[in-house]
Amino acid sequence: MLRADVTIEPSEVQVLVENHYPFRVTRLEKVRAAYRVETDQGVYALKNARKMKDLGYIAEVVEHVKKKGFTRLPAPIPTKDGQWLVTYRDHLYCMEEWLQHVEEVSPKRHDWLGSAAGALAQYHACFKRYRRSRCPSGRQERSWWPRFLMAQWHWLRDIRTGWASPVNGMEHLSFLQYRLQLAWQSWERAEKWRRSGDGPIEVLCHGSLHHENILTDGKKQVWLIDYERMAWDDRVRDLAQLMQYHFPRHGWPEQEMSRFLESYHKEYPLRASEYVALCSRMAVPPKLFRLARNVWFSSGRYPSLLRRWDDTIRTEKRKDPYLAYLYHRG
Repeated sequence: MLRADVTIEPSEVQVLVENHYPFRVTRLEKVRAAYRVETDQGVYALKNARKMKDLGYIAEVVEHVKKKGFTRLPAPIPTKDGQWLVTYRDHLYCMEEWLQHVEEVSPKRHDWLGSAAGALAQYHACFKRYRRSRCPSGRQERSWWPRFLMAQWHWLRDIRTGWASPVNGMEHLSFLQYRLQLAWQSWERAEKWRRSGDGPIEVLCHGSLHHENILTDGKKQVWLIDYERMAWDDRVRDLAQLMQYHFPRHGWPEQEMSRFLESYHKEYPLRASEYVALCSRMAVPPKLFRLARNVWFSSGRYPSLLRRWDDTIRTEKRKDPYLAYLYHRG
């Protein structure tokens, strides 16, 4: 995956900013993929906008969310002539607010997850009366999940009939098949609720809830940043993604996961159908099948890859009791 990095020199950044924005640059600092730009009007971030060609829509969404009461997110900054994107040497760039006095959450800890769940619920609640038709077609992905499950079924069928198995391969394939069956059955149950009008709630999901995009301030309030991957989908997509990012390293602790969902539920109650839909999403995390494909299609099947594969399966199996809980709670 290509990283949207700002690769131009500081002198070029200064010229770009001062030519297109009503600021005078006083200091520049490269921070990961972006530039921290101090100006006479405040502090901003200059980012590569390769993934944000519809930044005007993102700006509209940020404004909508802030008007609905969730203000803990950075806003894009328009240029002097009211545009959202700047082209320089065939690359697109944009500016947004730089959040002061915040820090990334630690992936090694989980004491922030309850606050993150509450903040995510508050963000999702901003879309209670948001019309799906306002979302560009390229960001409408509710049909993505069943198509993904079907693609994995086809891949699993082809693997069983045409590819040599690595160490523990058949045992692991049986596990993948079990998880796919659980995911499909859970999705079908959730769809029955949807047809009756009580299915999973659709929102504009954040879509990228890893630790670099979740910040806390001095009051332990959670901020959400980087909306490049926003997508219209069931809100459990965000819940599953955040849980998949952060709970495996802690051994899938059932009490912590339950507290996480309760923190969300207090802010924006979950429907019965959504526990089942969440089971479907968590049963088949996309990373699991991406790794499986690497294992089966790797010509060398290096020992490190096979060890990672075995470790991943062991970690995934620790999740099984909680998946059963989600499935039967619905």
